[in-house]
Amino acid sequence: MRKPQISLCMIVKNEEDVIARCLQSAKNAVDEIIVVDSGSTDRTADIALSEGAAVHHRPWRHDFAAARNESIALAAGDWILVLDADETLEEGHGALLREMIERSPEADGFFVRIVNYVGTENQHTGSTVSSSLRFFRNLPGYRYAGRIHEQIVQPILTANPQAKLEYTSIQLNHGGYLPETVLKKNKVRRNLELLQKELEHTDNESFHRYNLGVEHLRLGEYEKAMEQFVMSRTIADWRRTSFGHVVVLREANCLQALGRWKEAVAVCEAATGDLNDYPDLFFTLGRIHYHLRQWDQAEAAFRKALDIGEAPPQYTSSSGTGTYGACFHLGKVREQLQDYEGAIEWYARALKFHSGLLSPFLRLIGLIARLYDAGKITETMERLFQLESAKTWWSIALSYYQLGLYEQAVYVLKQRPLPENKLRDSRLLLLRCNLLQTREGSAFLSESVMEAGSMTARAGFYDALIRNDDREALRCLEKLEAKQAGMLSDPSESGPDSAIGPVNTLILDLYTYVVRQRMPRELPQNLPAKDYAVLWSELIFLYMLASKRHLFTLKSLVSAYWRHILLTLTDPLQRLKGRYEMIKCLHVKIFHIFQETDDGSLEYTPLWGHVKPRLMTLIDDLLMEENY
Repeated sequence: MRKPQISLCMIVKNEEDVIARCLQSAKNAVDEIIVVDSGSTDRTADIALSEGAAVHHRPWRHDFAAARNESIALAAGDWILVLDADETLEEGHGALLREMIERSPEADGFFVRIVNYVGTENQHTGSTVSSSLRFFRNLPGYRYAGRIHEQIVQPILTANPQAKLEYTSIQLNHGGYLPETVLKKNKVRRNLELLQKELEHTDNESFHRYNLGVEHLRLGEYEKAMEQFVMSRTIADWRRTSFGHVVVLREANCLQALGRWKEAVAVCEAATGDLNDYPDLFFTLGRIHYHLRQWDQAEAAFRKALDIGEAPPQYTSSSGTGTYGACFHLGKVREQLQDYEGAIEWYARALKFHSGLLSPFLRLIGLIARLYDAGKITETMERLFQLESAKTWWSIALSYYQLGLYEQAVYVLKQRPLPENKLRDSRLLLLRCNLLQTREGSAFLSESVMEAGSMTARAGFYDALIRNDDREALRCLEKLEAKQAGMLSDPSESGPDSAIGPVNTLILDLYTYVVRQRMPRELPQNLPAKDYAVLWSELIFLYMLASKRHLFTLKSLVSAYWRHILLTLTDPLQRLKGRYEMIKCLHVKIFHIFQETDDGSLEYTPLWGHVKPRLMTLIDDLLMEENY
């Protein structure tokens, strides 16, 4: 019996950054690769050819369905697999394609799980999971419809009302709507234009109103977004559409953003009867009640989400709403109710679901440091929990650093296993923690910078700042500038700084301002978020270093540079992030004050003992970065 042939069909334009990764993830699972290029001006077509694809050039007609159908028309396979260039087939899942054909020979198509990452290209902070029909028979009537957000399910069912469509565990990973990609490709403007055109002649207005709302939501235009969601929900009965559950959720999200909390509660509660198995709805309801300080209602909603668990495959769901996210927020509720032991238990449960989460570690460690002896916090953690994985220890080290527990962070970085891919990061973190401890003396400083691997230019720069040695700081800066420009030829000086992380243009600009007091240059447009993340991290470190070492001039310069960057940044998300990171320094300083006031020296010690834990919980709520 002939083996069914599978054709991978793609449409692309200017995807040189991602297409190789996509094709490499799928080419061993298919028999041919068809790529329709709609006008790339980069190396996309050449890369596709080098990966074994047949590349066909077609003009772009502002119609995604038409482009999809052109690629399918060129396919010779019995089955069609559809991928976008910014997607990858999960490792090991290629074999599942043929397995599903063999297991369900009567099926006409298969839904796959699309994992849409959120956060940045450098650091994914979570994901949403949805189902999409991407693997189907190559039959004449099975063709896409829709200028944008093109659909295949309804055309298949129209052509064959008895078509059998099944859900699978096959997973595609998608990064196309990370902020950097959206900004780079101006996807929102493109999508808005196509959706407006589609509304002029469509039988599916509800679906396109929903997608218009999503684009306005991305722009932060919450009133416009909510208007579209309400129209989508009322034009057609949302209960009878495959996307109705998301419409309800996004409407509630808009009401939250607009501060209309009671209306958001009403929208969620009205849908609970129809969406009783949708954890995201109850998770959102829990967060609204939490904001309103309605602790009992919040706890009940989070427990309901946890009881449901992960969402059934027909729902679009954010990762963790029925598992670690629900546990984490139950811990926060317990904190508010001053049940700190209960909070610790919930944070521990969250980490059992997902050991790499930073926010539960931050809260867990903060609580243990307050309830027990902060100096023995690692010993306490090991007594309370089974801590084995290198990834878990890395999260603990980061948590210690963010809470200002530098001595404890050094202990973990030196004595516990760490992930191999974090080796360079761990060296830089170790250097920073050593320098942020309050011990004095040049011998200690030299020892600290040597622990980074060698007396590198960057470590030497830190050492010079602490010793107020302007001449040495300038010499180290010139070394770093030469390396960054590729001008340094001495092989003995070409590698060490890579041991504790690269120094990018933004960091050099900061160092130049600190040493030469030269006005910061104008920031380049469309910088990747990872470059900003490095800058915020460096600013926090230098500010804390200046505070710890009483380097008043350095502290003034770092603060001035930080304020200047915030005033001149054009990216609103990074401007908000920069302000948030500045406030985080306050969190560490307050935490240190609290740790140092348990000796009974406060005048109103009994009152302070009552207020302190509540105040710390409030500060944590305001300042900790929690993305779920």
